[in-house]
Amino acid sequence: MRVLRGNPARRPLNQLEPTPDPAHLDAPTWLHGDAAAEWERLAPTLHRLGLLTEIDVQALATYCQAWARWREAETKIEEFGMVIKGRNGFPIISPFVAVANRAMHQMKAFLIEFGMTPSARSRVAKVDDTPADDPFAEFDRPHMERWTPGTKKSTPD
Repeated sequence: MRVLRGNPARRPLNQLEPTPDPAHLDAPTWLHGDAAAEWERLAPTLHRLGLLTEIDVQALATYCQAWARWREAETKIEEFGMVIKGRNGFPIISPFVAVANRAMHQMKAFLIEFGMTPSARSRVAKVDDTPADDPFAEFDRPHMERWTPGTKKSTPD
């Protein structure tokens, strides 16, 4: 990801970083209902962008589960309201509000990991793999390789 983000910290890139194969677009068999529908909505786009690989399947599935949990909690909040009667008859915040808030927090973390928020997406840039002719490439070599005492660089006539 640092290559995509432009390596802002200037730390050395891991040249041996594994590159997993792209994932299949089929949802895991244990995803059902709204979670499976969310998978079907997102997986093709993430796959096309190269953000869904075989080792990312669990992360996306977990996001989809959190999304389904959030939708269910929001449906219950619509049905019963944000404030309900407690055991003593006093108003309390619905437990579904806590479920919805927790699911939103989990969803946000996964959305950022997949670059699916505007701020996360703004830190991602395409990498141009085409080599360019660098007129200053000779200066990238170590100093002693460029010049040794007693040698002259010939000048073109």
